[in-house]
Amino acid sequence: MNVRKNKTTEKRTAWLMELGRELRAEYEDFVRTSPLSPRLAALVHELESSVQPSRQQRSGVGETRP
Repeated sequence: MNVRKNKTTEKRTAWLMELGRELRAEYEDFVRTSPLSPRLAALVHELESSVQPSRQQRSGVGETRP
């Protein structure tokens, strides 16, 4: 029974991964062909600016080693 459960889980995971790839491709096509409004572009820029310091903290950028 455990083997059957693993195969079902593997199929479900593969299906979800493929769905994610398709959605990402569709989104990237949409972004390339649809320009953002100035207001939305400003909000995206603001969001990206606020997220970058968090990413640097997690990756250890700017830290010095003893």
